[in-house]
Amino acid sequence: MIKVKNVRPGTLILADAKLKLAPGETAEVENLTAQMQRCIDDGLLARIDPEPEAKSKPKPSSRSSAAKTEAKERAPRTSGNDGSGIADSNAGTNGDKATTASGSSSELPGANE
Repeated sequence: MIKVKNVRPGTLILADAKLKLAPGETAEVENLTAQMQRCIDDGLLARIDPEPEAKSKPKPSSRSSAAKTEAKERAPRTSGNDGSGIADSNAGTNGDKATTASGSSSELPGANE
């Protein structure tokens, strides 16, 4: 069985299938007629595929928690200069001076204007 749904804001009449669908109404049919297929192509009718029950159940993780922890420990750290993975959130917030990662400060252009 195939489920179809009227996605129009008004009533949809499918003469070859002898169906009259109100807005948002669904119907089950044995097979799609030519008019139904044309309405699906034009965006007037939506085909609703039944969701298999196998997809609704989440799969258990194939990796153990120990393997996940080990993988995290081996992962390279890419952000930050000191390898901590934490960016310097205070950079550029010292008023008219900017502090670099090495601790030196420099005047910002236009800060004294």
